[in-house]
Amino acid sequence: MNFKSATENLVAWLAPCISAQNYEVGKEVYFLFQDSDSESISSFKLSDNKDKWIFSLKQECARRLQKFDIEVITNPFCTFKDEKLFYSYRKNSSTKRMVTLAWRQKRKI
Repeated sequence: MNFKSATENLVAWLAPCISAQNYEVGKEVYFLFQDSDSESISSFKLSDNKDKWIFSLKQECARRLQKFDIEVITNPFCTFKDEKLFYSYRKNSSTKRMVTLAWRQKRKI
């Protein structure tokens, strides 16, 4: 990946998302990630349900960013579990959505 800034000047904040314990995916998702990066399997655990995996989206995003020495900031929230704070389509088929804003800011010297 090509960055126009030195990676030591980059910080990635991972917005709230569904937590691993609430995110079960099928084999198509597992194999899609495995095919794109074999190290992705570290973000999956076999579920008790047949042909299903528990997927840590947050762990996978952090892992991929850290491969480039980018600082990653996470948070403890789960959009599925913390229903008073977030909407979750997976939990209740809500059509409500959230948005995250990102911007660049010059450093003050």
